Amino acid sequence: MKQFSFLDQILNFEPNGSQVISVYLNTEPNETGKKDFDIFLRKQIAEHGAVIPEDSPERKAYDAAVEMINSFIEKVDNSTRGVAAFVSAGSDELFQGFEFQVPFQENIFEIANRPYVYPIVRLIEQNPPFVVVAADTNKAYIYAFKRGHTLDVQSISNPTLSRTEAGGWSQMRYQRRIDGFHQAHAKEVIGEVEKLVRDEGIDQVVLCGDSR
Repeated sequence: MKQFSFLDQILNFEPNGSQVISVYLNTEPNETGKKDFDIFLRKQIAEHGAVIPEDSPERKAYDAAVEMINSFIEKVDNSTRGVAAFVSAGSDELFQGFEFQVPFQENIFEIANRPYVYPIVRLIEQNPPFVVVAADTNKAYIYAFKRGHTLDVQSISNPTLSRTEAGGWSQMRYQRRIDGFHQAHAKEVIGEVEKLVRDEGIDQVVLCGDSR
């Protein structure tokens, strides 16, 4: 499915003898307004590192992978609510980090021979991309949401025409002219929505507007 295409490197990863660290963090503030995911992360890093012999190749690979994860976490935007990171220890074949505006249900730190993908796949399935179109006869606002954050915002505005002011034209001819403007506006909006749906692989569109 197209909505998972950005995960291709992770989903297609084949075991190569290296261990893969998969990290999921809920970076929302806690009940006191502070973020505490770093406590979990430091504890997990220390506990897993403690069972790997010092000065061994495995420990050096583990420490290098942890450094990459920490470097990524330090650069995460403060508005982010969920973080996922995947790194292959002892190999440069895999490093991927992702930020989301929706949180993961729990913090996870797992080491295995391949990435642990279930939480990120579940998050994406629970937050499918969609488009909201708010439109009337001469204005439209198009909002695209993907993986919990606003992907794009577009506005379309065309001249406002009144049906009651013929301005020297016959009423019927003037109304046909107005209808033509409205139809052109509708076609422009539909064209922009179609492009967004096609380019981003979106299959849900929410429409709201007047009944005219």
